[in-house]
Amino acid sequence: MRFAEAVSFVSVIAGKAIDLVHIAYEIRDALPTEAAILTEISIRSKAHWGYDQAFMDACLDELNITAREIEIDIVRVLKVDGTVVGYYHSSKIDVRGFYELEAIFIEPANIGKGYGKLLWVDLENTLVSRDARNLVVQSDPNAAEFYKSMGMKLFGERESGSIPGRYLPLLEKTIENIH
Repeated sequence: MRFAEAVSFVSVIAGKAIDLVHIAYEIRDALPTEAAILTEISIRSKAHWGYDQAFMDACLDELNITAREIEIDIVRVLKVDGTVVGYYHSSKIDVRGFYELEAIFIEPANIGKGYGKLLWVDLENTLVSRDARNLVVQSDPNAAEFYKSMGMKLFGERESGSIPGRYLPLLEKTIENIH
């Protein structure tokens, strides 16, 4: 999805009106050279929820995105007015078309502006183009409502890879071919 010039319209995404007035944005594949930038966005976005330094330090490995992941997985960035403000990372977890959303992060100053929903629509379209059947996410508790608003359903929990004994919600969604 690319817009060469500013757009001005109200869009309905997942049943919610988003005012996209006069923004120039682009969603494109991430570049391996952007790994450090995306990792920093992950860290700032996670910290936005008020976690203490000990918690953040425990999560650093999971918040890190590598050039190799960018090369082999689906990693797409959202640029607004030429600046990367968010991204998502999804990986295929089996041959039946099941994918896991590894991350979706927005710069804290841009949370609540509808950019997560823009990335979500791009994610679903990308998964449809790859014949995906199902998407699962292990969610931070602060993000679970966002995922539910995107049509995901809670189906269980899984232990955090960063903090033993901390269990996180698992959500899933069947990917429907909209083409």
